[in-house]
Amino acid sequence: MKILRIIRVHLIIFTVFGIFACSSLPDMHENIHNEGMQSWEQSISTDTLRANLVWTKPIASGPHPTVIVHSGIRHSADDMRGMLMDLAKQGYLAVAIDYQRRVAGDWSFSTMPLREKSEIDFVINNITQNPIVDKTNIALLGFSLGGAHSLRLAQNNPAIKAVVVYYPMTDFIDWNDSFKKSFVWWFVIKQIKRTYLAEADHHTEATHRELLSRYSAINFVNKVNAPVLVIHGDKDRIAPLYHSENLVSALKHHGNTNSKLVVLKDTSHAFNFKRNEKSLRSWQASLAWINRYFELPSQKIILTKREGNES
Repeated sequence: MKILRIIRVHLIIFTVFGIFACSSLPDMHENIHNEGMQSWEQSISTDTLRANLVWTKPIASGPHPTVIVHSGIRHSADDMRGMLMDLAKQGYLAVAIDYQRRVAGDWSFSTMPLREKSEIDFVINNITQNPIVDKTNIALLGFSLGGAHSLRLAQNNPAIKAVVVYYPMTDFIDWNDSFKKSFVWWFVIKQIKRTYLAEADHHTEATHRELLSRYSAINFVNKVNAPVLVIHGDKDRIAPLYHSENLVSALKHHGNTNSKLVVLKDTSHAFNFKRNEKSLRSWQASLAWINRYFELPSQKIILTKREGNES
């Protein structure tokens, strides 16, 4: 029994780390400026929502095709600087976003920040108002919970030309109901739910589930028109592979026939934290997908010397 308790504790620690660390990809992308690249920070807000933006501009003059990046849970836009540099090397203007909501007068982290269509429009409109953004060529890139944010921004938005999501959270109701049966997942879900409950003074189980449903992309696939590439590992214990299978199947059923699921064998959640053959291959697939749907002259995807040596 003592051994079982020790195993359970280690499983909890591992699982919580996996969920609350899925974003920064520290060893995959080098945070190194090319001469002529520019980076800057920006914050925009309404009465209830704040978006913190980190931009990286390629060397060439604009306007630029633009990629909007969402990290995983509990990480900031600042964690994505290495990825923004890689995107800028491809000629894309890259902007990473994290969100906060106002709670009792203070700004705090939110797992599901984009509550209303007006908030989605607020974020997109502020990005497209930047004169160096090519408004006709915008893509979304998201990881885990950031995949949910990306799909949320893609709703009813003709400005979005392509979406790439890695191991996305797409069915929060099923995720909540399925995993809470496990001791490990009961603990994890309780912590996430506690975070959300702190965001509202008057909150019930019914309003909680209503938000979970509205934030689940599986329930608004008919409103996502941009082609979606989903990259998912078959050994993912955090975001179930069948959720991505259901998402892509539903997208195609509703006419988004170009959407695609890529399943990586023997691969777990956040597999692209480390620089290896699978992470490099999936990154090149992401760039190719975005470039395919941008209305641009033929553009060769650049491999750095380090990438070329390892792939």
